[in-house]
Amino acid sequence: FGAWERLQFDAMFVSDDWKGTEKWNNYEKQFSAVNVPIVYFPHTQNISTTHLKKILEKESLLVKKSSMETIAELRERLQSNKRARMKTLWGHRFFNQGPPIYITWAMIRLKPKITPNQITAFMLIESVLAALLMLVPGTWPKVLGLFLLWFSLILDGVDGEWARHTKTFSLKGLYLDAIYHLLTPALFLTSLAWGISQTSDNPYAHIMVLVSAIGGIGWMIIKANSHLPFQAFAKHFLKRPDIFPIPDVSKKSESSEPKIPKKRSFIRRMLSFRFQIRQFFIGLVIFLLSLVADATVAAEYGSYFVTSWVLLGYSAFLALHAIEEIVKHTFMIEPLVANMNETLIKKQGERDPFLDQNCV
Repeated sequence: FGAWERLQFDAMFVSDDWKGTEKWNNYEKQFSAVNVPIVYFPHTQNISTTHLKKILEKESLLVKKSSMETIAELRERLQSNKRARMKTLWGHRFFNQGPPIYITWAMIRLKPKITPNQITAFMLIESVLAALLMLVPGTWPKVLGLFLLWFSLILDGVDGEWARHTKTFSLKGLYLDAIYHLLTPALFLTSLAWGISQTSDNPYAHIMVLVSAIGGIGWMIIKANSHLPFQAFAKHFLKRPDIFPIPDVSKKSESSEPKIPKKRSFIRRMLSFRFQIRQFFIGLVIFLLSLVADATVAAEYGSYFVTSWVLLGYSAFLALHAIEEIVKHTFMIEPLVANMNETLIKKQGERDPFLDQNCV
């Protein structure tokens, strides 16, 4: 009767199993006072409501299964922003962005109570522990550490995919992700050099440690260099745009003439390999091959003979490449900031005037 007081319905329907019972006789008296008839439906023979519920639940499960996305559909929805990297970077498609989608697919079905930030935090802790495995004597702990570092790269894809699927975005997650990319490669390189120096027969092992530390710093600079122009734009230019001279890029952006890509020379194509070699995954593969070589064909030359030279060469390459990036960005910083400013102006021009007037 309380339901009628809230909803004011015109009639009430119920199975005739209840007709004539004391409870429903009382209901009839109550509802007759407000002119609401109780209509008794005849009981249907040989039909079980429990059986009907099971059929409906089964149909619901089939519909749910048919609506589940395939791996290809998930890749289209969650990895569309990674297509360029998957095509251009060596091994990225099969080893970096290939495995994460299967973990994400399983998580969607299992529905674990885990947030993208928790995945990122676990990735950071796991990668630091994996890098420290390089300090453990012996080849196999180092090989295990390399595979765990590769797994951290897979998790680096999972956290972003899980965030996009659950629509759970966080600046904390982006910050932890940036710390991972800055810290892990440098820590790995330095730990490997120190671990090798403790058991190496090379009398110049201390030089290898120093060069590797410099290479680790170079790796951090290379990674940070892609973010520093944004910091200069947001932290300094936006506060005082009047005091920082930047080139006028508005005319270039308004030009409708199609740009004809220039064919790169053979030397430039060869030099472009350095952007592939500096990738963390490629570095892991290089050191895995060197450790395997030391344990097999180069064992007679002393402990970590191949890896020591690879470490020196790779660290020197990273240091020189970091210097190149610093020089290049020194001359490019003003055009980069100018392009960011032009993009911001365009975005502001696309804003809804109603939002501008009503936003606090």
